[in-house]
Amino acid sequence: MVASRVPPAAMAAACIGIVWLAAGFMLSVELNWPLTHSTGAVGAALFLLSHVAAELRGQVHSAGALPPVGFEPTRPFRVNGF
Repeated sequence: MVASRVPPAAMAAACIGIVWLAAGFMLSVELNWPLTHSTGAVGAALFLLSHVAAELRGQVHSAGALPPVGFEPTRPFRVNGF
């Protein structure tokens, strides 16, 4: 059986991609948008939805996030070792 060799995350990504494309195609037909714009809109909605879900689960780790208010670094900030 081939399905047992495919990792669940890869299978989920393929299924989400097909749903993403189908939703974009439906938007392009219903709203008379170009397919690129409608799939981009669906992608932006999925991006926001995934971030809201991660925020609710407490799993947001942003590399560019600002430190909390009142945060004091333990050592001075240095650029290139100077």
